[in-house]
Amino acid sequence: MKKYFSLLIASIVMLSLALAALPVPVTGIVTGYRISVYPAKVAPGGIFTIKIDQAAFTGQMFDVYLSTDGYATGTNLVKKLAEGVKVTEVTVGGYVNITLMMPEDVEPGTGYYIKITDDGGNTWAVSDEMEVLDPTNYYIDFLNGTDVCYTDTMDIDDHFVFNVTTAEAMSDTPILRFVAIKEMKLYWIKDYEIVPFTDYFIIDDEAGGAGEKYYTVWSSVDDFPLPNPEGKMILLVKAIIDTEEYVMPGTIIVHPSIEVVTSPTYVDDYFYLILHNFPNETTDGDNVNVTKIILTDAADIKREVEPPDNWIDDLGMADLDGYVPALQGGGVENGVKVTVELNVTDFLKVSYRHTWLMQPESSQHLLVKKYLETTYYLTVQDSLLLARHLKLNSIMYQQRNHLTLKS
Repeated sequence: MKKYFSLLIASIVMLSLALAALPVPVTGIVTGYRISVYPAKVAPGGIFTIKIDQAAFTGQMFDVYLSTDGYATGTNLVKKLAEGVKVTEVTVGGYVNITLMMPEDVEPGTGYYIKITDDGGNTWAVSDEMEVLDPTNYYIDFLNGTDVCYTDTMDIDDHFVFNVTTAEAMSDTPILRFVAIKEMKLYWIKDYEIVPFTDYFIIDDEAGGAGEKYYTVWSSVDDFPLPNPEGKMILLVKAIIDTEEYVMPGTIIVHPSIEVVTSPTYVDDYFYLILHNFPNETTDGDNVNVTKIILTDAADIKREVEPPDNWIDDLGMADLDGYVPALQGGGVENGVKVTVELNVTDFLKVSYRHTWLMQPESSQHLLVKKYLETTYYLTVQDSLLLARHLKLNSIMYQQRNHLTLKS
């Protein structure tokens, strides 16, 4: 009996040793990996990118947090920035990287860190220190508003003006970019388009920059198709101060506009319009075209004008012409509205209005008034694809002189 008992004890000991020799499965973030953050100095609302080696992950998904300590633990978490991010969907060249927006309600200061967990908070990776810039010291001033359209800046003396202010002198002229967000989840920017400022705007003049604490830009809207249905874009200013990058954001909205090249002066007279910054493609890849030109008098009586064959081109432009039909209803001195409608698919119905005012002394004379009203009818989550902007200086020059290139 003692013999069998001794053999049993020996077997248990051998089994324990064998199990101890087996490798323990690794779960969660692998210790020793650090998150890279670029840039590390961002104002509230600014955009930055984080990157970490794919080998740091054993989980298939991860969450991202903003924290006020640098420990690789789930402590002092301020904001959840992203959740449920699939590792395989954001891996490029062996590195996991995503783009994030700094929440606008985060208090400025140093001592911020990015933390990642892929197992619900048991293990963590942490970044180097970040700084949230004080928006009272680093900011963009839009001196004539944040809404703009092509016809607002079409005249030689009209500009879209903004000023960048920093607390310290800049080492060089700031870099300007536009970001059009197409899809965002929490503070994770899942889909976006980023282009140089000069793809969408023309810089007419500038002052300050290198060696100064300010940088002022006078610009005008160029021709390009809307990057999203709202025309909403983030202007990102990247300033270099003592070799470090500082990023400041500002949001603007570019509206479609109608340039009246040939204005009518009486009923049955000819008019010629150029559309600027209109959407040119749907999510299904369909072309966008104008289906109706509608004149509406003061009594809200509508008269339709059949547009010529047309489509919105790669610059967001279209040429339209026609003749003014007879208007009824009286009160024409109060104005006649010209409405351009785009009816491409069931989800896209966009109307743009440009107003012509009748001269009081003659009900048959028309006077152009610079006025634009835009109305969107879009279903939730539908968006337009951003068409590639073609930078053709010769086209820009002819458009500025009211000439049109025919394709």
